[in-house]
Amino acid sequence: MILIYAIFVFLLGACAALARMRQRSLERKFIRAAQTATRTAKELTFRGGNCNEVHDSLKAAKRQFELGRLVQIRDRLEEKNHAWERRSETCGRIKRALLTYKGRFAPYAFGVVDLVGVFALLAMSKIVEPNHLQIALQSARMLVLK
Repeated sequence: MILIYAIFVFLLGACAALARMRQRSLERKFIRAAQTATRTAKELTFRGGNCNEVHDSLKAAKRQFELGRLVQIRDRLEEKNHAWERRSETCGRIKRALLTYKGRFAPYAFGVVDLVGVFALLAMSKIVEPNHLQIALQSARMLVLK
């Protein structure tokens, strides 16, 4: 009973930790992309020289295109960051909920699953006859009900 419960809690914790690591990595990438986009936007408004040179519309279009590409990258990284943050929070919330039910419902439910698994394993491996298991369960029930 405790083994399955502990394994399940451990797996949820590991899942939350991995999701948190991924989210932090994406957050760092998002910050870098946002800084690059901001820097490029500031360079776009800067006019070079004292206007002695001819305004190059091709250069302006390339800068505008580059700014659009950087903004798309930043937005995509922001969406990924938020998605992984939600996943991390969900795993953590499920783990906390499972830990708060400690001693109430979850260990007993996992105990039933554990008992059924052991009985199925014993019956499938032909170590014990299913009829003998049924008789043992009935006698245990009689002892509990007395």
